[in-house]
Formats: sequence, C-alpha cells, structure tokens
Amino acid sequence: MSVDFKIVPLDSASEKRRAEKEMKMLRQMPNAGLACILSSWLYFGYNFWCIQRAAIIGWEAIVPMIYLGLEIAKSNLDLLISEQVPPGLTHLLAFSVRDKIRRQPLLRLLGNQVPTVDVFITYCGEGLEIIMDTVRAAYAVDYPKDRFRIIVLDDKVSNELKLAIKESQITMKNLYYSTRNTKVVTHTKAANLNHGLEFVSKLPGGSSELMAVLDVDMIPLPNWLRALVPHLLQDRKVGLANPPQHLYNIPDGDPFGQSMDILFDVLEPLKHCTNSAWCTGSGWVARRSAVDQLGGVPEESINDDILLSVFLRATSWNIVYVHEPVQWGMVPSTLASHIKQQKRWCAGVVSTAALWWNPRAVKLSPGAKFGALFPAIAFGFQILTVMVTFVAFPILLLMGFPLVVTSTTTQLKLLTLLAFLRLLAAFHYNLLSSKATNYHLSIVSPAHIWPIPFQFKTLFQIFLSVVAGHGVPLFTPSGLVDFERKTTSVSQRIKLALWDYGFVVHSTISLACAFGVARSFQVAMDSKHFWQELFVRAGWPPAFLLCTLAATDSWTPIGHVMFPATPVTRDTLLDRDSETKLAYPTAKARDQVRTQVMANAAIDVRLRYLNAAAYLYASSAPETAAHLMQERFSVAEFYDRTSKDPQLSNVCQACGAIMIPGCNARHTISSSPRSPNQKSRQIQSTPPSSPEQMQVECLTCRRITKAPLQAPKRDPRSRTSASRLDASTNPNMTVSEASGPSSPKQDLARRPPSANLASKKRAKTRKLGLQDVLEKSKSNEPNPGGFGLNLMDLMKEP
Repeated sequence: MSVDFKIVPLDSASEKRRAEKEMKMLRQMPNAGLACILSSWLYFGYNFWCIQRAAIIGWEAIVPMIYLGLEIAKSNLDLLISEQVPPGLTHLLAFSVRDKIRRQPLLRLLGNQVPTVDVFITYCGEGLEIIMDTVRAAYAVDYPKDRFRIIVLDDKVSNELKLAIKESQITMKNLYYSTRNTKVVTHTKAANLNHGLEFVSKLPGGSSELMAVLDVDMIPLPNWLRALVPHLLQDRKVGLANPPQHLYNIPDGDPFGQSMDILFDVLEPLKHCTNSAWCTGSGWVARRSAVDQLGGVPEESINDDILLSVFLRATSWNIVYVHEPVQWGMVPSTLASHIKQQKRWCAGVVSTAALWWNPRAVKLSPGAKFGALFPAIAFGFQILTVMVTFVAFPILLLMGFPLVVTSTTTQLKLLTLLAFLRLLAAFHYNLLSSKATNYHLSIVSPAHIWPIPFQFKTLFQIFLSVVAGHGVPLFTPSGLVDFERKTTSVSQRIKLALWDYGFVVHSTISLACAFGVARSFQVAMDSKHFWQELFVRAGWPPAFLLCTLAATDSWTPIGHVMFPATPVTRDTLLDRDSETKLAYPTAKARDQVRTQVMANAAIDVRLRYLNAAAYLYASSAPETAAHLMQERFSVAEFYDRTSKDPQLSNVCQACGAIMIPGCNARHTISSSPRSPNQKSRQIQSTPPSSPEQMQVECLTCRRITKAPLQAPKRDPRSRTSASRLDASTNPNMTVSEASGPSSPKQDLARRPPSANLASKKRAKTRKLGLQDVLEKSKSNEPNPGGFGLNLMDLMKEP
C-alpha cells in the first residue's frame, strides 16, 4: 500500500507563546548553574584559606577540614551529575550553546496512508484493570486501525488477562496477546520486548516499519502516535522519538518526591539541545530497522532505556525529545513499592558500568562507553558521598568543635557572606527549575534524600554479588510489591516503620542531629561569646540547612507510616465512559501536583499579583489588563478561591476588562417596578431598602452587570435628628414619635394605623396628626413673661 501523508507544525499563537516562554526559561538555566558552581568554589577556596591562616592544630583543625571535605565532595558530585536539584554537566554543556537552545518543534501527522506501527505493552502482574485501561486507550488513538497493531506481552502468564484480551479481540481486531510461558522476576521488559519483536515478525504482513512501547500503567492520549511519528519521518537520521512521562496519582504534596518534573521539564530539554537526549522508558517510538541493527533491545541492564540510547548513538542514530504531554501514568501506590522502585533504578543505573566488559560493546567507541559508564560511577559516588555525609555530620556536631575557623571577625563576616551567596545562587537555580515546571517543583527543598540509605544498601548488595560472581541481584517489579500493611496500634506502627520498612537508620540520623545541636548549645553556653560560638557550630548556614533537611526529610516516610493519609482511589482520578469503559485522567488530576505543591499562601500571592498588575495596566494597556484579569479568574476558579475584593465589582466577568466610567463602561441607575403591596408597605416605621440598581455596561463585550444599591447606614448617634427628618417628610409620623425613644405603651399608642384602613380613616388620621403637631408646638413655646401675651394676641380682632 502506498504511503501518502502530510506533516504540519503546530503553529498556533498560544503554542508559540508557550514555547518561547519555555525556551526563555531554559536559556537561563545554564547561567544559573554556572553561578552555583562559581559561588560554591569561591566559598570552598576562602574557607580553606581561613583554616590555613588560623594556625591551629589538633581536632580544632581536623574537624573543619573534614567538614569542608564533606561539603566539597557532596557539592562537587551534585554539580557534575544531576538528576535532581543541582546544576550538572548537562547545564555546562548547554551553557556553551545557550544561544542555540531550541526546543524540538511540535508536529502533527495528517492522512490515513501512514507508516505501520507495532505497539508493545509489557505486563508482569500489575493489575488487570490497569493494563486494560492502557489497552483501550491505545486502541482509541487517532491513527488508522489498519496501520497499527497492539501486542500485549504477558510475563506473568495470567489466565485472567488472556481471557480479557480474548474478549476484547471481538471488537479490537488489531489486538494480540503473547507470552513466553515462563515466570521471570528480572530483566523482564527488555527480554519481553525482544520476544514481542520476534512474535510480530511471524504475523501476517511481518514486522511493521515502526515500533512503540508503552508501560503497563501509561495511558496514551489520542494524539500520541500522530505527535511522535512525524519526527521520525521528517529526519531520516532520527532513530527514536520519546515524550515525557506525566503522572496523575501523586499523593498530596508529593511527600516522597515521586514527581519527575525536573527531569522531563528541565534536564531532558537541555539534553536534547546538546544532542544527548536519552530514551525516557515509555511512550517512545523507534524505527524497527534501527532496533534490529542493534540485535534487539539490550538486556544487559535493568535500565534498558539507557543502554538502548547508548547503542543507538553509537550506531549514528539520533534521539529527539518531544516535550509534549501525550501519556499519563502512575507512581507506585504504596511506600514499599516506591522503595523497591528506587532500589531497582539504582541497580539499573549502576549496572550500566558492565558495558565495558560486554561483548556487544566491542564496536563502541571509548566516548560511547564513557557515556554509559559516567552516569553509573557518578550516581554510585553520589549515593556513597551523601550517605557518608549524613553519618559523619552528626558525629562532628557531637564532638563539640567548630565547623569553621577564622582568625578575625572580618574573615568570619566575609565567609558568612560567601556562604549566603552560595545558598542564594542555589535558591535562584531552584526557583528557575520550579518556574520551568510551572511550580510543580518545590523551591525550598526539591530533592528528597530519604531513599539514600536504601540505595546505599543496594550498592553494597551489588558489590557483594559481583565479587561473588553472581552478577546483579534479581529484583521484583515494583507493580508486584504489596507491602502496605494497615495497623491500628501505635506499637505496631512503630515496629512497621523502624524494622519492616527499615527506617531505623533515618531515626538514628535524626536523633543524632538533635543531640548534636544540643551539644553545640552546651559548648556555646560555656563560652563568653555565646552567639558566635553557636553560629560556627550548629548555626552555620550550610550546616543548619543540612541538619534541617536531614531531620525533616527523614521524618517524611516515618510520618506516613505513623499517620497514614486517606488513600485516593484510582477511579476518582479518571473520567470513564460508561459504555466503552475508555478512561483518561481528569483535568484536575493532570495538574494536581501544581495544586498540591503550591501552598495556599503562594496561591494568594499569585492572585494578588495578577489583580495588582491588571489595575496597573488598566489605563495604559487595557487589553493586557483584561488578559491578566482573565488569568486571575481562571486561577481562582481552578483552586476554588472566592474573593470578596471590592475591586472585582468593577471588573467585567465576561472579558476581564476593568470598567472605567466614561472610558470603556457606561453606568446607569434604574429603578425596579414596585407592586401595590410594596408601595403600601412603605408606611411602616422601618424604611424599606432602596429598589434602585446600578447597571454597568462593558463597552468591550457589551455585557451588562447589575448590582443593587444599598441604603446608606444611619449613624446611631444622630438618631433623634434622623427621626425628625423622617417626621418632616412623612406626614403620618407625629412629632411625639420623632422625639426619640419612649415606653412600650406610648409606642403602641403612637403606632400609625395600618395601610389597609379606608381613605376616610386615613384622612382623619392625617388631621389628628396635624392637630397634634400644633398642640405640641404651642406647648413647647417659651413663656414670654409679662402678662403671657405675644404679638399675635394683640393682632386678633375683637
């Protein structure tokens, strides 16, 4: 069949603005990384010079040198590698080409005569409903059904899954099922994929031109294939195109650091700019010829995606990173499975070092081998250094010696300034990283170090296994781990946290840090300079930050076990069609990390900022002000924030324009029609509320906003004067009623008659009211003296 298709770019105005904003942020990352490196080494160099000039011996000189060595080792590794917080080698490479940083353009494939694709979904017992949701979503992608096949590769040999696939094949003609008929616990994905490549080669029509891989929990969006395939067709040198992995079931606040936004939103785009992007593991689409050239997917490491990237680059194939959300997956739902995943990732990265002795790597260049060896060595040394740091740091505090030494107060001030400068550079980098991920990443502590003890244990096990000649130890897939025990008693939870989960190391480090701080207080109290002695020990800014991070981050998993949160069911995060059972993550679940990580205070600050910025541009740039106000409304609606700001009453709810009378708005006052009953009720003593309304017409969108005008509040101090004013305007109110408060009997006697009386009675009431006013005025007249006569008495006719 002939191939006839068309590739078009996504050149919408909104997409261009988003891409430009993203690139502008990424261009600042290399500069921020370089600032971190320079400030760190400036601080380290001056600290070392101060120790040398202090001319001290013994432990007072050894302890500061050990602490400086720990800081240099940890920070240097952080600055070189970097899969989490620190700026690494990727940023230094990107700094050299920062003017050429460009994002891979977003493309779309049009037409029905498109290349054929084999979609592989690997399964190893993660759950029937999970994989069936992935299968349904893969079948529903916007791609001709006769141009792609879905192959479910079952390494669990599940009869339940086989029956479900057989039932689905009635409506899904391009769905296939295959298994190796053997239960395996390691290297499952790579070996399973190679089995799938062999399986499709025996199907009618043979292998497809392209192959795609989905993890069992990754739900592809309908535009998945049409977004990735054109990148392979546009450039014949591209062997693999891969998207980011987005997650929709991260717990509130991401306490375990399961979000990988720093990797997919910052590091991978920078790697793409330096032509060093890696395969992300799921959702990727590759040429079948490129994978066949390698002899299949490499099985020598648990992390097959890293080896696949190394071998593809070694054979002159390029890898592109398409920064577009086209798939949504899940993180491990239990703490035990997350720990197992961290240990498995650690073993996978470190095991890539065996590539040097792999027979398949004979044809690789030394640079390609180093590209696979460097992450393994750097990651292993980072784990080792961090673990040693968190063990040695409390010991240094318990010894009671200062962590930094200086000869003069001026040196201490300058060293403190350099320390704060280093922390400020790191904070600026974290701020840019968080902003690049739409604030998905925390600014204060984006890294989570609590898995380090488990990863250190894994390194030790790998070392013993390799020395014994057994190779890398076996690991159960994370989806098979179900260790989340529900206990009620406090003693059982403590045992579960300390022994079953292995958090006794975290508790020991936290307690040691607390005792170290107490020891610093004790030593400082015995000195004449309390604050200075405390400052150079536990109060030293980098040490204080390290101590706080160790205590708080170690408590995170322990607190989860001791005070477990209410679990969120998976169905509440999915929008499921009742007929087709097709499910996609809800809009709120797709952006829930932003909702959870961004604190309420930060949301309020953002709302106030948008409101103030809109009013700032109201007169000079009304269109910009309307855009900012619409953004404010959308943020408030998303986070369910209702505001009582009186300034919002002057804002058009439709277009966001700030309505200024005589400029872009027209104000009128209208009176609503009154019914006869409403008119009659006006005779009552309590005056009714004003029926008038303010109508504001927005001249931009012609929307009319109505708001009732409230009656002005009376001042209680002027009650008598106000009552007299009512008496002068209301003929039915007597002067005695307007004179002020009286007894209940007088109030009852002076109460005006009902409005339902006949007209004669009302006239008589008015007459009596006038007579009462005249009599009252006569009684209130002062005595003129003399004979009690006045001028009017003399003018009377005889």
